[in-house]
Order: sequence, then C-alpha cells, then structure tokens
Amino acid sequence: MGRITSTGGASPVDLPPLKRRKKQETLDTRDLIMPEELEDDDDPLADVVIPHKKGTSSMSVVGSRVHKIAHWPPLVYVALGVVLAAIWALGTSVQVLTSEAWIMGKSMKDIGFTAFGQLFDACSGHLSSDMWIPFIFGWGVQLALVVASIGIELPRDPEWRYWLAWGAILGLIAVNSCGDFASSAQYGFWGQAGFTLVIFFVTFCVGLFAIMAFKHAWTVMHR
Repeated sequence: MGRITSTGGASPVDLPPLKRRKKQETLDTRDLIMPEELEDDDDPLADVVIPHKKGTSSMSVVGSRVHKIAHWPPLVYVALGVVLAAIWALGTSVQVLTSEAWIMGKSMKDIGFTAFGQLFDACSGHLSSDMWIPFIFGWGVQLALVVASIGIELPRDPEWRYWLAWGAILGLIAVNSCGDFASSAQYGFWGQAGFTLVIFFVTFCVGLFAIMAFKHAWTVMHR
C-alpha cells in the first residue's frame, strides 16, 4: 500500500496498491491462413473469410462450409425423388410394351393393353395364357436390368460378380433397344435412334437418380 505525505503538515493518506494489469493475450496471426479469394463474383461465399490453422487446406475448409449450407430441406429431395420415380415408371411401362410388341411381331398401335394393367391381371390370375410369354419377356427384361444395375453399385468382391453384372446389363440393353428401335419404325431412322436413346436414359439413368434423391433426403434428415 502506498502512502502520500502532505508538505503542509496534514496527515498522510493511504492509497490502495495499484493492480498490475494482466498482459492481454494476443492472437498470433502467423498461425492463421486465409483461403484464396474466390474468382466468381456471383458466389455467395465470396466475402466469407474462414481462418484456420496451418496444415489444413483452405479449399477443404471452404468445401466443408459449402457442404453445411448448400442443401435443400429433405422434403425437396423427397419430392424430386417422387417425380423422377414417376418418370422412370412411365418410361418402364413404355419399354415393356415395346418389348412385348417386338416379340409378338406387332406395332404399338395394335397393342390394346397397358403395362401396369397387364401386371395387375397377371397377379390376379386374369392374364390370358397366350400373353404369358410376352408378359414374362417384357417385365423380365426390366426387372433383370434393375437387378443388374444394382449389382454394379456393389463392391467389387468378388470381381467376377461385377463383370457379370456389366455383361448382363449390356445384353439387356441390347434386347431392350431392339424392341424400342423396331416399335418406332414408323418415325424413320432418326426418330428410331432418338427414341431408343431417350427411353434408355429414362429407364436406366432416371431410376438411379430417383434412388440418389431419396438417399440424399435421408442423409440430410439425419444430419
């Protein structure tokens, strides 16, 4: 405690001891690395600065930030999956009919039934006996293609299963394409080629996109 003595004879005044101010901890800016500036002026993250320690890639930090904020609610992905699944079901029904018309040697205008209506008749026992072979052919090709496409997504163990799945897919695609190409003969060569490519994309790719949308919705919902 300090003491101040007056020169005029007054009693000394005791003062409380001065507290030493603690040295403020300073942040060593040398340990911070700022991510590179994004070149895209329209990027909503262009002004976001994310400091991080040395040894961490700046792009990985930015990617982690984007991964956390750049997604829609799960309901959006569910709705997208439903739409894609509906498109896939429509394309599948058309391809079933083209395959059955091809094996029966008829054109599409001679087909007086629907693919899903025929499926209901088969399950309820009302499908006529002469339609069982075209029915099994049309629907069997589609189901086998779905199973084989799942097979290529599985791990390559054993290796022979992976290549067997790919071989089956190529063979099934060729069979489906023959039916699609033959059933659209009235539209000329380019019409046949265009229809065959489009229906292949709808039945093979859109179905996988629908599964991916549902899977992503599940991931976002449980994040």
